[in-house]
Amino acid sequence: MNRYKDLADENNIVRHCSRQKLIFKDGQAVAVSPFSFRLRPHIGETYLSCDWLEYFEGEKNDQLKEVASSLKNRFSKIGEQDHLAVINVGKTRECGTQRTIKLKVMHTPKTEKKSYSGVYGMPRENSDSILLELLATEAVVDLFKMDEYLTNPI
Repeated sequence: MNRYKDLADENNIVRHCSRQKLIFKDGQAVAVSPFSFRLRPHIGETYLSCDWLEYFEGEKNDQLKEVASSLKNRFSKIGEQDHLAVINVGKTRECGTQRTIKLKVMHTPKTEKKSYSGVYGMPRENSDSILLELLATEAVVDLFKMDEYLTNPI
């Protein structure tokens, strides 16, 4: 049995965005930079890591708390201005289609990362800057300050 599965278009994934990958206006994060969607070829990255929001039960706030907690356990440092970008799966695929790229959004759980997922099919070497821009402007549906969803804020 394959433990990986394609996520439905109506589902959402969440990506951790550090301060450097956000766009600020009057001191508030208002958008995600296209750099948030860049692969890191220097470490051999072949997909974008994220978490499946609807893996967790409850209302959206409860789900975001679960994702934030999972991320805090995985990252050694979470900054005060770090945010959670909620990204719609269907819109992610549509962005790929606009660039004639087939993007797959899959739940790929790991032992300690039950909601772990990935966006597969991203161009290597970040060669399609228009795709990165589309993902940042059309697929991101919400942005939340991460420490507001942590049990022990930063």
